[in-house]
Amino acid sequence: MTSFIFLIFFVSGVILGNLFGNDFFDINFKTYVLYLLLFFVGLQVGSEKRFYEILKKLKLKDLLFPFISLTGSVVFSVLIFLFIRFPLKEGIAIVSGMGYYSLSSILVTEFRNEYFGVIALLTNLLREIITLIFTPLLVKIFGKSFPVASGGATTVDTTLPVIIKYSGKDFLLISIINGFILTAIVPFVIILVLSIR
Repeated sequence: MTSFIFLIFFVSGVILGNLFGNDFFDINFKTYVLYLLLFFVGLQVGSEKRFYEILKKLKLKDLLFPFISLTGSVVFSVLIFLFIRFPLKEGIAIVSGMGYYSLSSILVTEFRNEYFGVIALLTNLLREIITLIFTPLLVKIFGKSFPVASGGATTVDTTLPVIIKYSGKDFLLISIINGFILTAIVPFVIILVLSIR
């Protein structure tokens, strides 16, 4: 349902942008929206009651999982980008969204352009959809931890129920930690990658 609502807003934006042209939103407005989104990311992570309970139960391997997942996604994607001749820096930034389609698309648009922003939106939305639909198959083929890596930042919310159902309750903690950490670092990774000269 959330994905459908997001799609409605996206299509509405496309229609408004088409009707009113590039002058509809100025750069300052987009920048303030970006700051507001980053504020809400911090607010979401900081206000989550489970966050502090989870911190007490952390193990080193749990903390490393999101970084291994991010690194694996980037390395695998670089091979594909080289093969299809997609711009490497922009491709890495898009993949670094880790399913966080709402923020990653805005960041990529802000630091590059609308073309790459739309690709970031669709790529990261597709990551979430694939995890939601194909988790039973992913568990059978790649193992129980794979949907956590596949879900990326969404494992703290939208994909968590399906991961618990097919991977088991043992993956509840790792899924939440994975989602929290990726949600917190994704904006900074994207900005860092796109800021490199």
